[in-house]
Amino acid sequence: MVKQVEPLPPSPPDAPVTEQFTIAAGDPANVVDPGVTGTEFVNTCKAPPTSQDTDGHVTTLTGESGDGAHAISVEGAGVGTWDLDRYFYNSTCQLLGQVATSAADETGIIPSNTKYVVTHLFLGAALPVTLTITDTHKWFRDISASRWHPPRSDGGRRSAPGRRL
Repeated sequence: MVKQVEPLPPSPPDAPVTEQFTIAAGDPANVVDPGVTGTEFVNTCKAPPTSQDTDGHVTTLTGESGDGAHAISVEGAGVGTWDLDRYFYNSTCQLLGQVATSAADETGIIPSNTKYVVTHLFLGAALPVTLTITDTHKWFRDISASRWHPPRSDGGRRSAPGRRL
């Protein structure tokens, strides 16, 4: 019989990853693919594409960043109006998801199996961008740990009321 089993403490979260780049010009005529840079990337499946930073930027994820438990934010800086969108691709450059709203900046969870993120500048010019990836594992692990219960002493079997096993 196992007694006083304690769950392992959660491992520390990954350190945040930050990437900074400047995208030259927006592509508001684009309504299907993520602009010139994104289209070249999808067609060649080569990162970075030769058109990197023309109207988008391709980021290759490393480590566990594409495990579905990391958050991403892309934020522009400066004056004026801009609209940044994000597209998520797997290792064979298949689209997994996108966040393309009318918001200037975008934040959300990176889908599982993501290998590449295309940040597309829909509107704006010469925009400095900061992309930040943070680990949400710690939060999920803390929630899971708070719901952990030791194994039942009867091996997990339940008896009917009034019956003993």
